[in-house]
Amino acid sequence: VHFVSNIDGTHLAEVLKKLNPETALFIIASKTFTTQ
Repeated sequence: VHFVSNIDGTHLAEVLKKLNPETALFIIASKTFTTQ
C-alpha cells in the first residue's frame, strides 16, 4: 500500500516507479477544506 499526500511531482514519480501498472489500483480522494 502506498500513499501520496500531495501532488508533488517528484514524490508521485518515486511512488509510481515502484508499481506494476497491470496490478495497480488507484483510489483518489480530494477535499477542498471549505466545508463549514
